[in-house]
Amino acid sequence: MSTDGQKPSFALVSHAVPPAPFLAAALFTLALLPLALAACGEDDQPVQSAPETPGQFGSELTGAEARQAAIALRGYLEARAEHRWARACSYLAKPIRRFLDRAAARSKRPLGNDCPSFIASSTRKLLPSERSVLDRVTVDSARADGDRGYVLYQVPGDGEQAMPIRAEGGRWKLAGLSGTPLAAS
Repeated sequence: MSTDGQKPSFALVSHAVPPAPFLAAALFTLALLPLALAACGEDDQPVQSAPETPGQFGSELTGAEARQAAIALRGYLEARAEHRWARACSYLAKPIRRFLDRAAARSKRPLGNDCPSFIASSTRKLLPSERSVLDRVTVDSARADGDRGYVLYQVPGDGEQAMPIRAEGGRWKLAGLSGTPLAAS
């Protein structure tokens, strides 16, 4: 719990309140992001979404592949918490980086025209209590079918979440900006 009594969140949130037109555009863009990315496959071609839940998807990754998926998640979360924007973007799959580059370039707010600029402008500074929660995030497993999968992880106070991943250049990259809470079973 944060000191203000609210649960910590790793969602992209601005600390300062931006002008209303930018806020509306940013919220609209972020609301459409999962839909846009879910429809992108290799080279941004539409793909069918999997009918299984993340915990049942494909098969469990082991060894180096499982470690790489966990490193991608932890690295991304830590880079955002440390305001290392380019490093945070380095853990994201190409379709997400391209989407954020385009969103930043279209913004009327002077924030830069690339993924690091977009993430920097839409991430607020973490409170010490939120950083403490981030340090206690644990990766339970990673599952994949071909070049797509999920990292399943625990966020203290928020339960199990799933972050989509995608194989790129022999490494797992995040195919989302934040995890999806999973229903308790």
